[in-house]
Amino acid sequence: MTVFDFPTPGLTSQELYAQKMQVRNYIRDATDPNESGANGRSLLLLSLIGCFEGDGESVVSDLLNRGADPNLPSPWNTFVTLLSVSNSLPLVKQFVDRGLRINDVYEIDKENGGLTRGPTTLLDHLYGVRAYIAPKRKKINALADKYAGGLGSRRKFIDEAIAFLESRGAKRAADLQS
Repeated sequence: MTVFDFPTPGLTSQELYAQKMQVRNYIRDATDPNESGANGRSLLLLSLIGCFEGDGESVVSDLLNRGADPNLPSPWNTFVTLLSVSNSLPLVKQFVDRGLRINDVYEIDKENGGLTRGPTTLLDHLYGVRAYIAPKRKKINALADKYAGGLGSRRKFIDEAIAFLESRGAKRAADLQS
C-alpha cells in the first residue's frame, strides 16, 4: 500500500487511525510537495482529507507554502475537495494566491452528481452550492439543523468565497464564452 491508497478498506478504527497518522507524517516529511500516486491523487488532495480535524488545515497550508501546485490533478478536483472539507476562507485565499486557476471551464454532467450542468467554472460551482443550501430547501435544512447544527456558517462561507473569487476576476462560464 502507498499513502495514495488511503484509506484501506476493512480496517478497524484503531488501524485506520494509525494509517491516517502514517499518511499525515508522510505528507509532512515529503520532499516533493507535488508528489502524486498512480491514481493521480496528489499529496495536496490527500492532505485535504484531514481538514475535518484540528491541525488538518495547517498540513494543507504547509504543503502550499512548500510549493504544492493547487492545480494538480486539476483545479476542479482540488477546489471541489476543498469546498467539501472546509469552511475556511483563508484557505481558499491561499489556494488562489498559490495559483489556483479560477477561470478554467469544465463540462459537468449534473446527472453524475454535479450541482451545475454543461460548461462550468469554479465560480459556477460556488453558485450551485449556494443554491443547493439555500434557506428555501426545507428538507436539507431540516437535516442540517438536526444533525450538523444548521447551515448558517456554511452559507456565510459560500457567500464570502463567491465575493472573494469575483474580486480576483473569477467569471461564470457563460461570461467567458460570450
